[in-house]
Amino acid sequence: MNGATFYEYIANIFHPWLQKNNIKTPVVLFVAGHRSHLASTLSDIYWENQIILRALYPNSTHILQPMDASMFHPLKTQWKKKVRNWKIENNGARFNKEYFCPTLKKALNNIPKETLTNGFQSCSFSSLNSDNIR
Repeated sequence: MNGATFYEYIANIFHPWLQKNNIKTPVVLFVAGHRSHLASTLSDIYWENQIILRALYPNSTHILQPMDASMFHPLKTQWKKKVRNWKIENNGARFNKEYFCPTLKKALNNIPKETLTNGFQSCSFSSLNSDNIR
């Protein structure tokens, strides 16, 4: 991932999703400390859309365990299906960056909300309580 791809995600998927679901801003978006999320070129879009970015501390991947349990495996499965379908529909054309965000959106939309909820509950994150983080 690079800053441009993350910008496209924020501008074309995440922020429109916030608006569509009437989620009040400001919002806090937790991310791994990857440099693509923290690029200075992204600061304007965060500021304009009232998105407060918080990078997780190094060696804190255990906090992301619910995402491993409930999101990443189903997302990987859906991603492979969507890319395969795209290639079939486009006669095997090369899949490049311009198709990434729309395809990611389709993959994310195919993951049931219950999958996420169950993953968080299975990892003892049934509520937003800091006591659950060990």
